[in-house]
Amino acid sequence: MFTFFLQPQIDTLQQQVVGYELLLRKFEAGSWHFPLISPEEWDDSLPQELVDEVLRIANQLQEAHLSINFSRKQLLYFDSLPFLTYLMQHKPESVEITVELIEAENFLAEVEEATDDNDQEVVQKIIEQFKKIKALGIEISIDDVGTGMNSIEQVLQLIPYVDELKVPIQNYRENGMSYEQIVQEITCWQEISQKYQKRLILEGVENQKESERLSQSNMHIQQGFYFSEPFPIELLEKLND
Repeated sequence: MFTFFLQPQIDTLQQQVVGYELLLRKFEAGSWHFPLISPEEWDDSLPQELVDEVLRIANQLQEAHLSINFSRKQLLYFDSLPFLTYLMQHKPESVEITVELIEAENFLAEVEEATDDNDQEVVQKIIEQFKKIKALGIEISIDDVGTGMNSIEQVLQLIPYVDELKVPIQNYRENGMSYEQIVQEITCWQEISQKYQKRLILEGVENQKESERLSQSNMHIQQGFYFSEPFPIELLEKLND
């Protein structure tokens, strides 16, 4: 059983929700988990019931950004453009859609095994797909910058075609980085976002002190357990009632 969860993105300067990240979850062994799904399971396209669910969620949001995660494999080898076109045609005008490119460490090896594409050819294919997505009126975000396939080298190749960078503080912690190293990494991405005039979101914010430090450094768009854990769409429906 699959469903979607939402996690809000907060503007700490205005003290308001400015968007939501849409997270696919699978119920197994008595709880909800991040699903490991191969393209073969869905015949290279999303099941219609999940497509309809994304549209239903967009209609519930009223006014906000809705960010949808795509791995490189999903972006290039799933039937993603028809889904995004359908979503843009039927969503409320007040809801803006963002495609988030998540990191995937093993993606390049899988592609090179299945095709003759090398790293640079994959990057070029992603750029061409980005151009098609942006032509639909959709914004592009690179998630998990500085980790996995979303290394600084690859992000800088893609950055002319994106609108937003997401800094994964939780990933840095999990990788064993010290507080000083995390601050250095965040500062680096802040400088890159300012240089290229891209929106910056800090995700993985866990407490008030951390949030206030980021806000004092002019990093006001934040996401993390300090504000809200991911929650099922039914909770948003209750809040809207």
